[in-house]
Amino acid sequence: VGRLLRLPNAYWESVEQMEPKAAYLEHFKRAGFLIGSDPLPPVMVAEQRRSMVAEQRRSMVAEQRRSMVAEHKEGCLYTSMKFRFHMTERCQLRCEYCYLSAGEAGKSLPIEIAKQALQTYLPKNYRGQVEVEFHGGGEPTLAFEAIKAIVEEVRALPITPQFRLQTNGLVPREVLDWLLREQVQLSVSIDGSAQIQQLQRPGAKGAYQQMLDTIETLVGAKVSFNTISVVSDYSLHFLEESYELFKSLGVRNMLFNPLHELGRASQGTLSHQKAVDIMAFVQKFLAIRLRADQEGIRVMSDFLPDFYHYHPRDFQCNACRPSMCVHVNGDLVACTRAYDVLPRDQNPFIWAKYEEGIWQMDESKKTALENRTLENMPACQSCLVKWDCAGDCLIELYKKTGDFYQVDKVRCEAKRWFVQNYLSAFSDNFLA
Repeated sequence: VGRLLRLPNAYWESVEQMEPKAAYLEHFKRAGFLIGSDPLPPVMVAEQRRSMVAEQRRSMVAEQRRSMVAEHKEGCLYTSMKFRFHMTERCQLRCEYCYLSAGEAGKSLPIEIAKQALQTYLPKNYRGQVEVEFHGGGEPTLAFEAIKAIVEEVRALPITPQFRLQTNGLVPREVLDWLLREQVQLSVSIDGSAQIQQLQRPGAKGAYQQMLDTIETLVGAKVSFNTISVVSDYSLHFLEESYELFKSLGVRNMLFNPLHELGRASQGTLSHQKAVDIMAFVQKFLAIRLRADQEGIRVMSDFLPDFYHYHPRDFQCNACRPSMCVHVNGDLVACTRAYDVLPRDQNPFIWAKYEEGIWQMDESKKTALENRTLENMPACQSCLVKWDCAGDCLIELYKKTGDFYQVDKVRCEAKRWFVQNYLSAFSDNFLA
């Protein structure tokens, strides 16, 4: 049970205010789940829980986060312990929903800019863990020599590196072997059957089989990896079949993410180019998630709480830090998906422009992103899922409302519906 779900008591601050009638809530109160990593007694009165929640909140406020970052600056304009490098705009596929419209031609990130980012923004004298991710749109392994150079540069630093790479699976065997030797954690993009793949991720002849071969190699190597599936209005109807397919391939970690109507998808009119009805998605996802729990498989979505490794937080994602996503031209963007939301100068997610060999930081954009915390989201204060959602995806809200501080009530209701129904079913299945 502990592996499947650790329900933070931070939820109860909101739940109790709502005077819930569902009997399953009593199961969780008696079970004494964990908040963060601190065990709670089996029985805890409301006042004690509220006291602990208040202490948890004080440890997460934005000012304290900024203070911690400031301690590491030592002359730097900004510091980061996570770097995402947008390696190239080139790709063998033409995904219908690619947020950066990657293709055959395009720029690649110069190695010198990647090294400069590490030298400039990694905290001086830092000796802890640093996450380095190689990302698209575009297929990162098409810039393989640059990846090798960055890995070599990072390994020379007095830190503990963790490498990640998201791939379309069209990876030459010698490149895949190198990634495995270097212990790069991989995510493989696959949307479902060959039919779904050809509709949503068209490409070269034989691409689907090559991707399946990559998955087979990873399963055979017994390494931890996950699949990432973009769920469109079309592929939603085949979500259960996709889950069964991936399971049959030996995949044990799956991510199903609703399509974002960005890049190519912003102009799409066909079902496989369009976003899902979000409530329809969570209803289908719930059924799969409950089955996966029974079968010992991790199924997640970037839209929903996963409950596997939950720690209460007051910010939605790393975009609020803001993230150190280094675009192919050197610009720093809060989220890779957001680079083409608006032109460069008007885009609120591009918080530093790389010009003439240096980064020109836009303090107003950076501050707006940093302040996008739960404390500054009035609509979230009494929400059941506020310590996980913390205001929802900035890009989706900006696209829908023109303001990433303004929530979308439809998405809010879908998240709450999922949490309430998942926990109810979980208690019936595992705690009764």
